[in-house]
Amino acid sequence: MPIYIGGRIVIRRRKICAALSAVLALSAVEAGFHISASAAESSPTIIAHRGSSYTRPSHSMASYENAIDLHADYIEPDLFPTRDGNLVSMHDADLEEWTNVREVSYFEGRENENGKWEIQDFTLAELKKLYVRDRDRPENHAAPYNTERIPTFQEVINLAKREGVGIAPEIKFPKSNKDKGFDVADLVYDALEENGLASSGSEVIVASAEIQALKDLAAKGIPKSKLLMTIYPPSWGGGPADTPGLEWSDMTTVDGLTDIAEYAGAIAPRHDMVYRQGESTGLVENAHEANLKVYTWTIAPDTVPGEFNDDEIAWISALYGVGIDGIYADYPMTALAAKRFTSDAQINGCPKAYHTVLDAKPGRNEATVSFSCGSQVAVDAWEISWNVPSGLSVISVDSEAACTLNGNRITCKNRNTPSVGTNSFKVYYDWDGETASLHVTDLAADIWFDV
Repeated sequence: MPIYIGGRIVIRRRKICAALSAVLALSAVEAGFHISASAAESSPTIIAHRGSSYTRPSHSMASYENAIDLHADYIEPDLFPTRDGNLVSMHDADLEEWTNVREVSYFEGRENENGKWEIQDFTLAELKKLYVRDRDRPENHAAPYNTERIPTFQEVINLAKREGVGIAPEIKFPKSNKDKGFDVADLVYDALEENGLASSGSEVIVASAEIQALKDLAAKGIPKSKLLMTIYPPSWGGGPADTPGLEWSDMTTVDGLTDIAEYAGAIAPRHDMVYRQGESTGLVENAHEANLKVYTWTIAPDTVPGEFNDDEIAWISALYGVGIDGIYADYPMTALAAKRFTSDAQINGCPKAYHTVLDAKPGRNEATVSFSCGSQVAVDAWEISWNVPSGLSVISVDSEAACTLNGNRITCKNRNTPSVGTNSFKVYYDWDGETASLHVTDLAADIWFDV
């Protein structure tokens, strides 16, 4: 049973006032690294794809809540209509793929003419009888996340407003749903308007892979800057379902981008459409020329291209390097890490995204945790904050460095000279759950360097 713990990654330089941002652009030759003035507030927007879908069941409230804990700027619900005209969040309409519908006797024999249980065939009250399941990562719906209910769009909006993050809904298959009598674009507009989210100042991005839904929203008054055209790879064949004859490849030409700019303010192509084989494809540059922002998808620890040798931060940094404006990430924390350590703020690989596994048994446990900043960077001190699951308590820390513990925040300072190479500490913790593998991810936080 995997339980994921995230850390917060922030970069600091010892003895330098954070308010003097211009100083941060100075090169620290002695330590062999350079920090840009904008490293801590670099621009790419982090959109949590289906929430934190690497760690929680996709499109569950637990997934959205965890995404916020992991510093996502926006959370992304895919939207479908219910039979009684509500909007719910799920990756597609097939309930068997994403819920326990086959196990619930109430739904027995209620498949439609296609032999499927689909969202639009049931009322919201009926759908709330189901538990969310994750087709792509079944381990995510193990206990304690096996009783998550299908969330409504309103529930996602309420969470986003309460926590101060944006929402990035995607309207799925609007033409097909309209043919069935459901105008999803209209339902989305009504929801945004009722919640005060339809104006230019709102933290909202509405996406669709079909053109007319975006045009309809623009006609209703949603600012073009809030509308995003999803573009699939040409290798998938075809184009937007509502525009016969238009190919995905047509949409990424200069003329195609100019056309998109008439009804949207951004595009979302797949990652290999903006960066491939070590260089930019030119799509980001051409989109920016057309006054379109570029958000790319989908980035996850288990989908890193082979050329990056499982180094997700290096992959995301390469995408940031071609100038994208945002990223759809299954695990938002790693996207944040890459924001802090990208371009000229890269510090010889320090830190990377750590995936330390704690083999926890009921009661008192101990584990040794290590990280390395390479052979050229001397680490003077570090601080680690853990987002721990309910049931885990850090008791004490032991290290050759001088470490102190405040709740789940661990602060360590090397006793003598700054340490080059591996830094480590032993942590003692109590776990009141069953035997489990606790995945400590993106461990390093607040690192000071002796410069």
